[in-house]
Amino acid sequence: KAINDYPHLFEEEPGIFLSVLSNTIYVGMRLGKWKDAFAYLEQLRAYPATLQDRLNEDLEIRLFALGKSTELTLYAQSGEFEKGLEIIPEIRLGLGAFNDHLSNVRKAHFYFNIAVIYFGLEQYHEALKWVNKLLNNVDIDKTKDIHCIAQILNLVIHLELGNKELLPYTMRSTQRFLQTRNKVFEFETIMLDFVNEMLKKRTSKTNDSLYADLEKQLEALKGNPFEQFVFEYFDFLSWARSKVSGKKFREQLAA
Repeated sequence: KAINDYPHLFEEEPGIFLSVLSNTIYVGMRLGKWKDAFAYLEQLRAYPATLQDRLNEDLEIRLFALGKSTELTLYAQSGEFEKGLEIIPEIRLGLGAFNDHLSNVRKAHFYFNIAVIYFGLEQYHEALKWVNKLLNNVDIDKTKDIHCIAQILNLVIHLELGNKELLPYTMRSTQRFLQTRNKVFEFETIMLDFVNEMLKKRTSKTNDSLYADLEKQLEALKGNPFEQFVFEYFDFLSWARSKVSGKKFREQLAA
């Protein structure tokens, strides 16, 4: 049975239906069932049209916060970066209109996934702008995992841009931030050690061998249940593999 086989259960509480659809798409993403996730996304996109006579500000905010956040995340995770790019203007309008009604965590997820969309399209300067928007927002709780992952993605973007002069400063800043957290994940150590080696450029280690080492370490890490959450934000393993294979990041995601 599908969710929409029971419309009577949600007539009085459209927000609940929205939450159920959003959670179903999220589960589909986690299980790698992309076809199912996109099928439910079509229902999510069509849902607002059924609410025209009941729309109010609270429901509009929820439709944006849950609906567009879920849609953007699905495009970012699946590698459908052009589709993500198409809805960024609408999301920017929503961020402006509903700014005071959105939680800081919700804003952080919007900023992060917009950065991933631009990263996947190799528009690294735009990606950097949105990551910095997240990192420099003083209202976003820096203890949240997404802030940590954004710190690491920031380093990766600087690598892609070849910002060798900025990288040492960014690296030290990231290290200081991570030292203030009560928990340290192996993923953080692996990525920081990798960037550190890239900066040192020892003659015995080529870029190719460093990326190959990183791929092996991240592949082993993906099986660790305590570290899997990292890859729910950004597929660092596919990025490392793209460097080893010579493919574009988006091509590696689809492989």
